[in-house]
Amino acid sequence: WWSPPWVGYLNSQRKDSPKAFWGTLLVLIVVGGGYVYYDSLPKPEMVVARAQTPPITPNVKDAVPNPLRVSFNLNGIPASVAALDTIDKDLNNSIKVAPALKGEWKWESENTLIFTPEKDWPAGQEYSLIFSEELFSKSVELEEYGATFSTPSFKAAINSIRFYKDPEDSQIRKVVGALSFSHPVDSKSFEEKLSLYMQSKKASDKRGAKPYKFTVSYDDNKRQAYIHSETVSIEKDETYMYLDVAEGIKPVYGPSESS
Repeated sequence: WWSPPWVGYLNSQRKDSPKAFWGTLLVLIVVGGGYVYYDSLPKPEMVVARAQTPPITPNVKDAVPNPLRVSFNLNGIPASVAALDTIDKDLNNSIKVAPALKGEWKWESENTLIFTPEKDWPAGQEYSLIFSEELFSKSVELEEYGATFSTPSFKAAINSIRFYKDPEDSQIRKVVGALSFSHPVDSKSFEEKLSLYMQSKKASDKRGAKPYKFTVSYDDNKRQAYIHSETVSIEKDETYMYLDVAEGIKPVYGPSESS
């Protein structure tokens, strides 16, 4: 068995320069021991900020966007952090939001900040927050003076598609469909991704499919869309009407797209 080269090197240093060798060794022992001691000391407990994703705004008349809440906790327990002179004050200059978003910041309680945007939340947008230290009591120390959150992504869904025949005029036959959106939809983007076509039951692909024109109407909030086809002709062979919605529909606000 042969000892590693570094063992021989250390042994030669001990013999050639005993003072330097033992002095260096002593310094390493002191430094190492100091680090171990420091690491064993109780660490200061820091408050953690948590931004809660605001729920999607309900599709009702005169809907108000749900607010963002930022809670402050110490070891999972709500912590009183608000500086007394900031209670009931305008906090907009003490909190930076990126990307910029207009709205109102205020303390909801001594441990929760609340932000209400002027307009509805954009779909699928990531945000970062930076808090000024003046918001907090001098005895409070935060783990980070900031937080991040993302709004829900944009989604589209087909709710129904059916054949309609006017009970008073048998010549009025059409297909009607209904779709819903998680956020207000960009109508131009939606209608460009929409197609309606009739195809024989025997067909294996879209070749030979007959496209149909259609009209689209929306509810007041652009959260529901209603499709009405042109008059449907009765074919000799059994056929199906297909409503095709491609990916990439955009909302009115936000970078998210439907998938």
